[in-house]
Amino acid sequence: MKFFFRSMTAAFAVCAVMAVSCEEPVPPVPQVEPSFPTLVEKSDVEPGSVLTLTFDANMDWTVTVPSETFQWFWLNDGSFKVDKLSGKVIDGESERVTLSVGVSATEEFDMNRSCDVTLTMGGKSQVIARYMRPAKNRTLNVYVAKAADGDFVMNGTGGFEYGYADGPADFLWSAADAEYILPLRVESNCEWTVVTPEWLDIQLPESTTGTIEVILTGASLEAATGTLKFIAGDTALGELDVNIPACGIVELYTTQSENGDFLFDDSGEYLYSESPADKLTLVWPGSDYRMPVLVDSRCDWALEMPEWLDVKYVGDVPERNAGITRFILMGDPMHYPLEDVTAEIRFNYDGRTVHEVEVTIPGCSDRFGYGLDMSLTSLEFDPVGKVMTSMGFQDLPATAWLTGTSQAAVYAVETIDGKYAGRNADWITVDIDAYVQGEEVLQKRALVIRPADNDGEKRSAYILFSKVGAGADSFFESDGALKPDMEEFAISVVQYGSDMEYVIMTYSEEEMASAGATMTYSDNPRLQGWFGKTDFVYELTYSNPYARDKAFMTFATPYSSYKVFNNSREDVTANESFWLRFTSNDGGNTAGVIDMYNGMTPPETENLGYVVFYDADGSVLAIIVAVYDPAKVADVEVNVEFIGESASYAEMVGATLEEVTADTDKELFDTFKEYCAPIYHLTYRTQGFPMRISIPSNAVMYNPNPYAKRHIFVVNGLDYDEYVGDFELIDGGVDIYMILDEGSDSVYERGQILFHDAENNVVLVLVCTLDLTGSF
Repeated sequence: MKFFFRSMTAAFAVCAVMAVSCEEPVPPVPQVEPSFPTLVEKSDVEPGSVLTLTFDANMDWTVTVPSETFQWFWLNDGSFKVDKLSGKVIDGESERVTLSVGVSATEEFDMNRSCDVTLTMGGKSQVIARYMRPAKNRTLNVYVAKAADGDFVMNGTGGFEYGYADGPADFLWSAADAEYILPLRVESNCEWTVVTPEWLDIQLPESTTGTIEVILTGASLEAATGTLKFIAGDTALGELDVNIPACGIVELYTTQSENGDFLFDDSGEYLYSESPADKLTLVWPGSDYRMPVLVDSRCDWALEMPEWLDVKYVGDVPERNAGITRFILMGDPMHYPLEDVTAEIRFNYDGRTVHEVEVTIPGCSDRFGYGLDMSLTSLEFDPVGKVMTSMGFQDLPATAWLTGTSQAAVYAVETIDGKYAGRNADWITVDIDAYVQGEEVLQKRALVIRPADNDGEKRSAYILFSKVGAGADSFFESDGALKPDMEEFAISVVQYGSDMEYVIMTYSEEEMASAGATMTYSDNPRLQGWFGKTDFVYELTYSNPYARDKAFMTFATPYSSYKVFNNSREDVTANESFWLRFTSNDGGNTAGVIDMYNGMTPPETENLGYVVFYDADGSVLAIIVAVYDPAKVADVEVNVEFIGESASYAEMVGATLEEVTADTDKELFDTFKEYCAPIYHLTYRTQGFPMRISIPSNAVMYNPNPYAKRHIFVVNGLDYDEYVGDFELIDGGVDIYMILDEGSDSVYERGQILFHDAENNVVLVLVCTLDLTGSF
């Protein structure tokens, strides 16, 4: 069979006609009718397939597909898609024709696509094939994250975060996400969406076709069951029932406290209570009412509080309050109540209160404080109102502060021999600044205390601080003595007159005596003959080199120069190795301290020298006889040794106890001489073996090892860490031993224990060494 795609030219047609016209007439050819094949029908055509259509043609033919279905069905002409193909048939013959019909691979869900293939022969047409590509079926499968021990199973397969199985579809609390979640894996061959209950939220990716992992989140005040409806357009693809617990769960934990201070764990975080609290009381650890709390909740709550309460979050303010939240409940200084008040704080969610906690704020009427600035504990003024400081008398304002309610008051009352004289000290002016903290209930106010010039005798007063404004009379007994319970609210004031002493000791006689120092007048008439005339001649006595720590002095007027003399009255000021010297502690020549044998080995007998202060014209301002007498001031006996049975078995266990001086161990002495107290070195060669040691009788507190490992010391059976503790003597001493941490392979440890008196002065430094390096 031959296919023809062209027509004969007009010239050939004309010639044929002329030729025929010259011949004899030909009998007519019998009329041939087209023979159409049986209709082929196929209703399950696959997208993207190629169909083969075969038929027999007995005359010239044309096959067509409709233009309206050409997008989904077409005829293949080699590499081209066409909607029509034609062919020629030799007269009288019937030929087999085979064509291919292409089918679009684009799948559709909502439309069946069909096509009628038409054959035309001899001017007649007939459908010879009818194809249908049916619409694609939608599929969707849902799998739920597996759960075990109250949590979802992680590390799923196929690149998914969770492991999945069929149901149950239960929401679980996620601590990491601070919300209820339910992971799903959805497999679908179509784009879909989902209709959810109002308490559920789902974030879908841009495309939902294929296999995806989605996380459902939800929050329902009450336990709830709902249904997820998966749909594609108007087509329902399936449903999934889901369950969620009630989210209205709130538990509050308070911070543990002790003696008004909060406790912390090993990492430095607040140490919270082990069980939830339904009531709490605000604590005053320093300068405000507060209580750090930890809240563990299953909902994004909002807090309803009384007006006297406020919240300060620890760190950044969270985006939501669900999960673990740390914040500090703080009293609002603008609304501190005067008396104790209790109210509820309410945790609200979704318009309802889901938890209540009872909170008490103590009354602030007792919150009261005062103090002097410049680290002063009392006030001393010279005749023209200069105040005594560590640098001597200075022309500075004497400032103080007062904290309390609006009822707090300050009084200046005059005293005679330490007793109330029954009148105000009108020579003292106390200026009180206005409130310096706005409208807060507790106010901190600044005070300036000024005396008038004094051209008479020495005079004294009390500055009284009252938290309730009760009046000055309420501070005193009937005889004018200060009531014992009011002593802490009184500051003594002294102003010297025209007969003012030149040398004034910074510490009291009692404080000086506790360190081994005394300051008295000298009545030796020869002194002024030797050094020059002056009204101020003193005798300063030390019983030990450390007495100087409580013997600082200030001067009524600055000196111009000074000289140090030995017992033979020779000038030894420039001799740096001499046992006596004066050290000025400022550049204004208004204060200083006399050192005797500081850093040297002191003698066992008395020795003396002289320190003389001069004015600019060379006249003598004051003479101080400096006496070193180890026997004269001996209020406290320092006798450190093994006592009891320890004295007999010390050698057996290799323990030694030695006093440390600059001569015996200069390096160790220089390390601890700053404490101005006796230094002893205790050496152990067996750990965990108690030794009883005598210590100064005035020692009442001890601080184990403030600069090294604290945990290795046990004193009187107690193991302390960073603790200054009171203790009782055992047979006039203490039991001490050293012990290493369990599993420690250390063979050498050293630390020290400082023993303090009631005024917190160091009275003994005990250096302890554990030496396990060899036998003894």
